[in-house]
Amino acid sequence: MIGGAQGNLRNHVVLAGCAPVGRLVGKVLKASGVPYIAIERDVDRLRIAQREGHPVIFGDAARYGVLEAAGVEDAGVVVCLLNSEARLEELVRHVRQLNPAVPVLVSTRDDRGLRPLVKAGATHIFPESQAAGLGLAAQTFIALGVPPAEALARVRAIRVRLNPELRALRPV
Repeated sequence: MIGGAQGNLRNHVVLAGCAPVGRLVGKVLKASGVPYIAIERDVDRLRIAQREGHPVIFGDAARYGVLEAAGVEDAGVVVCLLNSEARLEELVRHVRQLNPAVPVLVSTRDDRGLRPLVKAGATHIFPESQAAGLGLAAQTFIALGVPPAEALARVRAIRVRLNPELRALRPV
């Protein structure tokens, strides 16, 4: 799969990690016709992703060569979904070396250790501990009749207060 599947991809999404959240992102991308390639190092998760029809390669997404094989140089977005803070930081640094301009979206378990990810070059960071609550807050505003752009602006303002180290990141 490493040689051919992503050889002609341009402006695609690289999903670095294909556990349940990565597979969900992949399903949304696929349903929208957006090309993507996933990277997974856990054999069980790899098999599940393959069974579900995801284009996935085996390897450690924090390794430079694996990112090259996934075509990070030509990617339009890289979504980082690893469990380890140290590996996430290494992943972001390698992505920046391969493609300095690509947006790098990072999912973390919580809001600890965000500063090293910002310094490594993450474009946007989504702590899982806050993402669900903030997403629900945005949808609550919309359900109350607040225009979506205003709802997102309100949530972003709160998010910056919760995590001031994210202030320098450009909004997605």
